[in-house]
Amino acid sequence: TKSLLSDPSLPAPEAQACVTLIKTATEPQGRRPALCVSLLLACLTSLLSPLLVYFSLAKANVTLFAMETAAGKAFEVQVPFSPVYIGIGSLLTLPTALVIFGGAAIRLIIEYMLAEMKFSDPEAAVDWPSDSTSWIGGGAMTAAVIYAMLRFLSPTGAAMVDELSKSEAELLSLPSRVVSLLWVAIAAGSCLMGLQILLTNGLDGFTITMLAAFVFMALLMSALGAVLSLQIGTSASPVSGTIFITALVFCLLLLAWGRNAFSDVELLQNVLTGTCVAVSAANDLSQDCKTLQLCGFPPRSGFVAQLIGGLAGSIVVPCALYVADDAYGLGTERLIAPQGQMF
Repeated sequence: TKSLLSDPSLPAPEAQACVTLIKTATEPQGRRPALCVSLLLACLTSLLSPLLVYFSLAKANVTLFAMETAAGKAFEVQVPFSPVYIGIGSLLTLPTALVIFGGAAIRLIIEYMLAEMKFSDPEAAVDWPSDSTSWIGGGAMTAAVIYAMLRFLSPTGAAMVDELSKSEAELLSLPSRVVSLLWVAIAAGSCLMGLQILLTNGLDGFTITMLAAFVFMALLMSALGAVLSLQIGTSASPVSGTIFITALVFCLLLLAWGRNAFSDVELLQNVLTGTCVAVSAANDLSQDCKTLQLCGFPPRSGFVAQLIGGLAGSIVVPCALYVADDAYGLGTERLIAPQGQMF
């Protein structure tokens, strides 16, 4: 945690925005800038954009370029109709923005090449589906996982912690009691997941292996989620990419144990859901901790509020998903759930 919060290469866009608003709101009246216009416009655009899309007065994506390839396939370049991405983009550092732009450009080039391909054999087309770039992205994300973990476990990451001033070190320090409580929380979550796997599969070597893999992947991907959130922001953090890698790992474990029946998907769904929740929580918590740090408060002072929010979310979110599924149907044309379709 100290390595992540003390790394100057992790800009934490949402945290920077929150700190700016907090400092502006606490400035004396004479020095406080007039933010009524900008805040009002931001709120209105954030509210009106989804409403316009919902009432079919605007498209969810704006088409910048469209053509039909020689193979007779449609190729389009689209950007989402959302002011959120504009706001996040303005907070990114130039190197991060260039890397993101480069990744998007590579994906467009590959998708154009796929759209230009002609297949005389229908079976050959199955080997090159339109979502092939998702698998390439999964491979790139795997490399990113390894690089990020090695970087922050390397002596360089430790050196950043050693170079902290005494006040900064005290700000980021955690009392032993808090550390113990955090480990208890991790153990409790692992026990709940272990109970779920046990009830689904029974007690055997496969259950123990899956539980160990869940704990390892949840810890690893949560750290990666925190890194990506601090790097490019929570709104743009590719949670689906980290879960994509997790799914590949668990699928390999299932195959290694000879568990390739469709009934095993239920077990896979449980561990993936648990990992996804852990990664999503790490995304948000990293920004919260960075916000507290930038405001001069120890990140540990927000743990109670974060715990309450997590418990409340565990009740509210399933209810919201139930209502959405009952009203529209998850995975239907009205609620496509693109990541779910890919998995």
